[in-house]
Amino acid sequence: IAIFLLLVAQYFYMGIYYSTIDNLQALNTSAKKIAAGDFQERVKLPSQDELTQLGDSFNQMAKSFVVLFNEKHLDNLRLSAVVENSLDAVVGMNQDGNIIRWNRQAEKIFGHTSTEVIGRPLHGIIIPKEYRNDHQQGVQKYLATGKSDCLNTRCERKGLHQQGHTFPIELALTEIRNSANEIEFSAFIRDIADRKCAEAALLAASRAKSEFLANMSHEIRTPMNSVVGFATLAIQEKPTGVINEYLNNIKYSGDHLLSIINDILDFSKIEAGKF
Repeated sequence: IAIFLLLVAQYFYMGIYYSTIDNLQALNTSAKKIAAGDFQERVKLPSQDELTQLGDSFNQMAKSFVVLFNEKHLDNLRLSAVVENSLDAVVGMNQDGNIIRWNRQAEKIFGHTSTEVIGRPLHGIIIPKEYRNDHQQGVQKYLATGKSDCLNTRCERKGLHQQGHTFPIELALTEIRNSANEIEFSAFIRDIADRKCAEAALLAASRAKSEFLANMSHEIRTPMNSVVGFATLAIQEKPTGVINEYLNNIKYSGDHLLSIINDILDFSKIEAGKF
């Protein structure tokens, strides 16, 4: 009887052991499938013991993980849509100097499609030849020292179009780290050629106005000096009556007009940068 009971106990022990092993293997298999990207995988355990409860917790964790993954995926889609439709050109470069991002506005500004430039060295695509060495040296300097004159600020540079001509750009450059903790650079770029033309036209108009005012002030002041001078000489002759009154009015009005003309001339000189 003792031997029989021992065999029965050993039978149940082995059954529980192999059942536990099977359940653990099922958990391990499901975990590997989820880790490989099969987020619909769920563990199925036939028993109703603690391992089953563990399996239920595992399945609940997998459901929560799917929700988080889907939310992150939607966030990434939204971010990609924002970048792709940005009014600024968004250009990404890895630490080797190769292009890794190129949105629609970059295609419009520089004339290259993303298919043409992804994976190619950035300096050969958008940087004029005379500035390429400075660009490459600047990147190497930053990777070695962490110092840059153009990082985390706005600066103006020259860009190179696909057709070969250069044009002024404004860029803001930032550093980010990817999932492998490698340095990447993101540049937000604007074509400021129209703005520069408008600024130049405004400056030319301002200078033309100032020169016109200066010339007109000079042309008016010269005869006014003569009028005031002759009026002063006539007053010195000590005329009497209404003549003296007229001469004094002429001198007073002439002096006042000259003061106004001098103020205009000084203002025009300040605008023209000649004061």
